[in-house]
Amino acid sequence: VSNLLYSFWLKHHVLIDVFLIANGFVLRAIAGVELLRPIDATIQLSPWLMVCTFFSALFLGLSKRRRELANAGQGATQQRAVLRNYTPELLDGLLNVSASAALMGYALYTIWPGTVDKFHTEALLYTVPFVAYGLFRYFYLVRVSETSEDPSMVLLTDRPLQITVVLYLASVVWLLYGRH
Repeated sequence: VSNLLYSFWLKHHVLIDVFLIANGFVLRAIAGVELLRPIDATIQLSPWLMVCTFFSALFLGLSKRRRELANAGQGATQQRAVLRNYTPELLDGLLNVSASAALMGYALYTIWPGTVDKFHTEALLYTVPFVAYGLFRYFYLVRVSETSEDPSMVLLTDRPLQITVVLYLASVVWLLYGRH
Protein backbone atom coordinates (compact mmCIF):
# COMPACT_ATOMS: atom_id res chain seq x y z
CA VAL A 1 0.00 0.00 0.00
CA SER A 2 2.82 2.35 0.91
CA ASN A 3 4.57 1.72 -2.42
CA LEU A 4 1.37 2.28 -4.38
CA LEU A 5 0.60 5.51 -2.54
CA TYR A 6 4.17 6.65 -3.14
CA SER A 7 4.15 5.74 -6.83
CA PHE A 8 0.87 7.40 -7.70
CA TRP A 9 0.58 10.31 -5.30
CA LEU A 10 2.91 10.83 -2.37
CA LYS A 11 6.15 11.06 -4.36
CA HIS A 12 5.02 14.54 -5.35
CA HIS A 13 4.87 15.80 -1.75
CA VAL A 14 7.92 17.43 -0.22
CA LEU A 15 9.46 15.48 2.69
CA ILE A 16 6.79 12.79 2.54
CA ASP A 17 8.58 11.39 -0.51
CA VAL A 18 11.83 10.74 1.34
CA PHE A 19 10.11 9.71 4.59
CA LEU A 20 8.24 6.96 2.74
CA ILE A 21 11.47 5.73 1.18
CA ALA A 22 13.13 5.59 4.62
CA ASN A 23 10.09 3.91 6.12
CA GLY A 24 10.31 1.23 3.44
CA PHE A 25 13.79 0.29 4.66
CA VAL A 26 12.54 0.05 8.25
CA LEU A 27 9.68 -2.20 7.09
CA ARG A 28 12.19 -4.42 5.28
CA ALA A 29 14.28 -4.72 8.46
CA ILE A 30 11.19 -5.66 10.48
CA ALA A 31 10.14 -8.17 7.82
CA GLY A 32 13.61 -9.73 7.85
CA VAL A 33 13.45 -10.27 11.59
CA GLU A 34 9.95 -11.71 11.36
CA LEU A 35 11.06 -14.12 8.63
CA LEU A 36 13.88 -15.35 10.88
CA ARG A 37 11.70 -15.84 13.98
CA PRO A 38 10.61 -19.39 13.02
CA ILE A 39 14.31 -20.31 12.86
CA ASP A 40 15.26 -18.54 16.09
CA ALA A 41 12.48 -17.22 18.32
CA THR A 42 14.96 -15.12 20.32
CA ILE A 43 15.83 -12.87 17.37
CA GLN A 44 14.92 -9.28 18.05
CA LEU A 45 15.34 -6.01 16.22
CA SER A 46 17.15 -3.43 18.27
CA PRO A 47 15.24 -0.16 18.53
CA TRP A 48 18.54 1.66 17.98
CA LEU A 49 19.20 -0.32 14.82
CA MET A 50 15.73 0.70 13.60
CA VAL A 51 16.56 4.34 14.35
CA CYS A 52 19.88 3.97 12.54
CA THR A 53 18.19 2.27 9.57
CA PHE A 54 15.52 4.95 9.29
CA PHE A 55 17.89 7.90 9.48
CA SER A 56 20.50 6.26 7.22
CA ALA A 57 17.85 5.63 4.57
CA LEU A 58 16.54 9.17 5.05
CA PHE A 59 20.10 10.46 4.63
CA LEU A 60 20.48 8.50 1.36
CA GLY A 61 17.10 9.67 0.06
CA LEU A 62 17.89 13.30 0.87
CA SER A 63 21.35 12.87 -0.68
CA LYS A 64 19.72 11.65 -3.86
CA ARG A 65 17.43 14.69 -3.91
CA ARG A 66 20.42 16.98 -3.32
CA ARG A 67 22.36 15.43 -6.21
CA GLU A 68 19.31 15.52 -8.49
CA LEU A 69 18.88 19.20 -7.73
CA ALA A 70 22.56 19.95 -8.34
CA ASN A 71 22.90 17.79 -11.45
CA ALA A 72 19.72 18.93 -13.18
CA GLY A 73 20.04 22.62 -12.33
CA GLN A 74 17.15 24.63 -13.72
CA GLY A 75 15.63 21.53 -15.32
CA ALA A 76 15.37 19.65 -12.00
CA THR A 77 11.60 20.00 -11.79
CA GLN A 78 11.20 18.42 -15.21
CA GLN A 79 13.12 15.40 -13.94
CA ARG A 80 11.19 15.14 -10.67
CA ALA A 81 8.37 17.60 -9.89
CA VAL A 82 8.86 17.48 -6.11
CA LEU A 83 12.31 19.05 -6.54
CA ARG A 84 10.70 22.47 -7.01
CA ASN A 85 9.86 22.34 -3.29
CA TYR A 86 13.41 21.61 -2.16
CA THR A 87 16.29 24.05 -1.94
CA PRO A 88 19.97 23.20 -1.54
CA GLU A 89 19.98 24.91 1.86
CA LEU A 90 16.97 22.94 3.11
CA LEU A 91 18.46 19.66 1.90
CA ASP A 92 21.85 20.44 3.46
CA GLY A 93 20.18 21.11 6.82
CA LEU A 94 18.12 17.92 6.61
CA LEU A 95 21.23 15.98 5.60
CA ASN A 96 23.04 17.26 8.69
CA VAL A 97 20.20 16.19 10.96
CA SER A 98 19.70 12.78 9.36
CA ALA A 99 23.44 11.98 9.31
CA SER A 100 23.76 13.00 12.96
CA ALA A 101 20.76 10.90 13.99
CA ALA A 102 22.00 7.90 11.98
CA LEU A 103 25.43 8.13 13.58
CA MET A 104 24.02 8.50 17.08
CA GLY A 105 21.58 5.65 16.48
CA TYR A 106 24.44 3.40 15.39
CA ALA A 107 26.63 4.42 18.34
CA LEU A 108 23.80 3.69 20.78
CA TYR A 109 23.12 0.37 19.03
CA THR A 110 26.72 -0.72 19.67
CA ILE A 111 26.37 -0.23 23.44
CA TRP A 112 22.70 -1.16 23.82
CA PRO A 113 22.39 -3.99 26.40
CA GLY A 114 20.67 -6.25 23.85
CA THR A 115 23.59 -5.85 21.44
CA VAL A 116 26.19 -6.35 24.16
CA ASP A 117 24.35 -9.50 25.37
CA LYS A 118 24.06 -10.85 21.86
CA PHE A 119 27.70 -10.33 20.87
CA HIS A 120 29.23 -10.51 24.37
CA THR A 121 31.19 -7.31 23.89
CA GLU A 122 30.93 -3.54 24.09
CA ALA A 123 33.82 -3.29 21.63
CA LEU A 124 31.56 -2.61 18.63
CA LEU A 125 31.70 0.99 19.84
CA TYR A 126 35.17 1.09 18.25
CA THR A 127 33.55 0.82 14.81
CA VAL A 128 31.79 4.18 15.18
CA PRO A 129 34.66 6.16 13.57
CA PHE A 130 34.31 4.06 10.39
CA VAL A 131 30.59 4.76 10.24
CA ALA A 132 31.18 8.47 10.93
CA TYR A 133 33.81 8.70 8.19
CA GLY A 134 31.56 6.82 5.75
CA LEU A 135 28.67 9.20 6.36
CA PHE A 136 30.89 12.27 6.17
CA ARG A 137 32.63 11.04 3.03
CA TYR A 138 29.30 10.37 1.35
CA PHE A 139 28.03 13.82 2.38
CA TYR A 140 31.23 15.34 1.01
CA LEU A 141 30.71 13.58 -2.32
CA VAL A 142 27.09 14.74 -2.47
CA ARG A 143 28.07 18.36 -1.79
CA VAL A 144 31.31 18.98 -3.64
CA SER A 145 31.69 16.43 -6.39
CA GLU A 146 29.64 15.54 -9.38
CA THR A 147 28.93 12.00 -8.34
CA SER A 148 26.11 9.81 -9.44
CA GLU A 149 22.65 10.19 -7.94
CA ASP A 150 22.64 6.43 -7.31
CA PRO A 151 24.02 5.61 -3.82
CA SER A 152 25.26 2.18 -4.92
CA MET A 153 27.24 3.71 -7.79
CA VAL A 154 28.89 6.13 -5.37
CA LEU A 155 29.92 3.19 -3.18
CA LEU A 156 31.18 1.22 -6.17
CA THR A 157 33.26 4.07 -7.59
CA ASP A 158 34.71 5.95 -4.60
CA ARG A 159 37.93 4.30 -3.40
CA PRO A 160 38.04 5.94 0.10
CA LEU A 161 34.45 4.84 0.72
CA GLN A 162 35.24 1.30 -0.44
CA ILE A 163 38.28 1.15 1.86
CA THR A 164 36.17 2.39 4.76
CA VAL A 165 33.57 -0.34 4.19
CA VAL A 166 36.29 -3.02 4.04
CA LEU A 167 37.95 -1.70 7.21
CA TYR A 168 34.60 -1.51 8.97
CA LEU A 169 33.71 -5.10 8.05
CA ALA A 170 37.18 -6.35 8.99
CA SER A 171 37.00 -4.59 12.35
CA VAL A 172 33.55 -6.04 13.09
CA VAL A 173 34.75 -9.55 12.25
CA TRP A 174 37.88 -9.09 14.35
CA LEU A 175 35.98 -7.58 17.30
CA LEU A 176 33.37 -10.34 17.28
CA TYR A 177 35.44 -13.40 16.39
CA GLY A 178 39.16 -12.67 16.42
CA ARG A 179 39.79 -11.44 19.94
CA HIS A 180 39.00 -14.68 21.79
